Formats: sequence, C-alpha cells, structure tokens
Amino acid sequence: MIKLSILIPSITERGRQLELLLEELERQIGELPVEIIVLTDNRKRSIGKKRTDLLNLAKGKYLCMIDDDDGVCEDFISVILQAIESNSDVITFKQKSTLDGESFIVTFGLKNENEAAHKENEVFVDIKRKAWHCCVWKREVVKNCFFDDTNYGEDAIFSDTASANAITETHIDKVMHYYNYSSEKTRAI
Repeated sequence: MIKLSILIPSITERGRQLELLLEELERQIGELPVEIIVLTDNRKRSIGKKRTDLLNLAKGKYLCMIDDDDGVCEDFISVILQAIESNSDVITFKQKSTLDGESFIVTFGLKNENEAAHKENEVFVDIKRKAWHCCVWKREVVKNCFFDDTNYGEDAIFSDTASANAITETHIDKVMHYYNYSSEKTRAI
C-alpha cells in the first residue's frame, strides 16, 4: 500500500530544478511506500489543471503538492511518514519562504487565518496560513476537491475547500518545506 503520493507539476524549461528535487526525494524514499508523480508539459495546461490531474492519479493514502522549484528538508519523507501514523486529516508544518532574497517563516495550521506576507520596519515578519496545498492531506479528505483551471490563485481555492473538509490535524513544529519566489524568474507552471 502506498502511504504517500508526492505530486509535482512541472514545465520543460525547469528540467534542472525538477531533477534536483527528484534526486533529493529519491534519496529519502529508497524502498519506502511513497510514490512520486510528475506531470510536465510546455505550458499547454494551466497549473490548476495540472494539479487536478495529479490529484486524480494519486494512489497514496496521503498526498502533497511540491512544485518543481520548491525544496524539502533533509528528513522530509521520514518525518511525514511518522506523522501519517496519527491518521489525521491533514499534516501541517512550517515553511521557509523567500521572496526576492528576503526570508520569513510561514506556519501552516488548520485553524489559522491567512495572513499576507508583509514587512514591519522594512523586514518580512513570520506569518500564519491555513493548511495549504503543500501540506500533507489524507486523500479521502480531498477526494472531491479540485484546483480551478487557472494559473493564479488555484492553491488558495483548493486550500479553502480542503480545510473545510478536514477535522483533525497533526502539526510538525519544524521547517519542512522551502518556497522560493523570484520576481525575475518565477513563473506559473
């Protein structure tokens, strides 16, 4: 039985970034009951459509979305597999977000309200957000959720619906995911 499906939307022009992410994930997975599903195209589908297609392909009891230009901590798989034993609807954690070189921490949580990234005294401050698409969701909880067929905002729409379906949560009080945004390089996939 597959315990975890890692779903990665990608585009052909980010092949090297995808390769690095896959190398890290494969190093951690070994023979563990984890599948990786990658959907790569040449921007003919919206990111929302790709994410929904990936959801429909997932066979794991739990699933998470990781974009091809994201990163994970060095023990992501083992920590997530241990948290899956709780049988919660969603597994949340902390994310280190970097926007044009400036970093802050996002703490995901089922009961959190979405706080926008913002600065105080010209420095980004840590924020909270509800459980997001990059968190680890029980497939049963999100089986009727989908991403809008769009290239922007699809993650928030999914997260709203999925969070409304979820009741139980296991929170990992550690940075597990890395999000990097560059206004010069980042593009919807």
